[in-house]
Amino acid sequence: MAGDEERQDRALIASKEKLWAEDAGKNLEALAADREKNPANIAEIATTLLFDKVLHDDFIIVRASTYDDYENGADQLIIDKQTGAVICGLDDALLGSSNKDNGQKKEIKIDKKMKDGGAEIKYGATISEGKLKRTDLHHTPIFYFNLGKADLNGLLASLVSDSNGLSEVEAATYAKLVDSLLSQAAEYGTDNSLHSELKNNLRNFAPSLDKMRSRTKSN
Repeated sequence: MAGDEERQDRALIASKEKLWAEDAGKNLEALAADREKNPANIAEIATTLLFDKVLHDDFIIVRASTYDDYENGADQLIIDKQTGAVICGLDDALLGSSNKDNGQKKEIKIDKKMKDGGAEIKYGATISEGKLKRTDLHHTPIFYFNLGKADLNGLLASLVSDSNGLSEVEAATYAKLVDSLLSQAAEYGTDNSLHSELKNNLRNFAPSLDKMRSRTKSN
């Protein structure tokens, strides 16, 4: 986070966290520790690491700012190094015993955000003239991943191993996540009710999706 409004945005974050801590009957340190241990947060870290491991030559995969997490519901950004096209979010990967239930809840939340014009990212980035550039992002496509506990546990065990290559577990998990991403992109790509700039951003990211899909075939 940087810029003219950084100070007031950090104050907003602090105010929210103070209220959440009070509601939970905890101090800020305990609240932060709970957040770090939260399975959804761990899943977010794991998927970021996995996508970076597979796509780092062609994409920048980063976690979104705390402000955009709290205010705009975005957890990650995937930036095409060649074109600068961006998709965001992927939102928190919801976990639980019933992937179907979690997927339905997430689908409703993401669908509403897409129908409202996509995600607004205040502290975003893109590629301009071959360089990474800070910028706000408007009408950005946002998608979700539904990663179950068994998938997450297997992925974590593989990621912390000393293997330099992509393991069978990592390749299978990546393929599953990309299939979900492609399915959602295809669905929204035919929705004429979406905001015109959001549809344009979806079209701009289509070649990037093809590159992401090609990695499932080469691994």
